[in-house]
Amino acid sequence: MLLICCWFQESFLIKKGYRIGFGGGYYDRFLTDFPNDTISIIHSMQLMDQIPRESFDIPVSYILTENKLLYIKEG
Repeated sequence: MLLICCWFQESFLIKKGYRIGFGGGYYDRFLTDFPNDTISIIHSMQLMDQIPRESFDIPVSYILTENKLLYIKEG
């Protein structure tokens, strides 16, 4: 049995846990039923005020930058 306790999520730009990645919604579909935490590791310059968002986008649980760890609350 494989147990995944957290998922590291690639990102290009991110705002409030919502991200622009490279998979065309692939990870969002995969993570729909994923019960554990997701983490995006990015440079602080990749934190944006506004990014486009799709209806199927799922936010990450945490954002880790070179300066801090941000916890993203659901809702």
